[in-house]
Amino acid sequence: MNAILVSTAVLSSEYNSHHTTRTRTVRTSTVRPSVILPGVDSTGVAAKSKHSLQLTRRGRLVLLGVPALALAAVVVLVSMAFVFGSTVSPAHASVQYPAVDMADYARTVTVLQGESLWSIAAASDPNRDVREVVSEILALNELGTGVLQAGQQLFVPLPN
Repeated sequence: MNAILVSTAVLSSEYNSHHTTRTRTVRTSTVRPSVILPGVDSTGVAAKSKHSLQLTRRGRLVLLGVPALALAAVVVLVSMAFVFGSTVSPAHASVQYPAVDMADYARTVTVLQGESLWSIAAASDPNRDVREVVSEILALNELGTGVLQAGQQLFVPLPN
């Protein structure tokens, strides 16, 4: 508790002669109870606690090792994608495999009004089964369906 001793002397001369000086204690401030937080001393400075957080060896391994493993896996996958992606790219396909000349295997036919795959296949090779020729025409021209448009260019296999 903060206190100051204050002397009450009277300044007038008449009181000085008749009365003696009195001393009393005056309270200058009130001390309020403060809230003390755990880990903080009375001055507000953080104090070292007996129960501070310390990682075990396993905790450090989990905290540092798992993200390091994940980062290493990402680096490996990215480098593999870079290496193998560049060797499998379509730009290298022309170097490894020569282009096929379709004139050696098929001829070009223009579809006329009212023609179907069946009629074109039967006219192109009458000695073979028409179903086989139709499937070859579909494969050569990468057609998903048998629907044709007048004026469309098709590759038709040469007769054997």
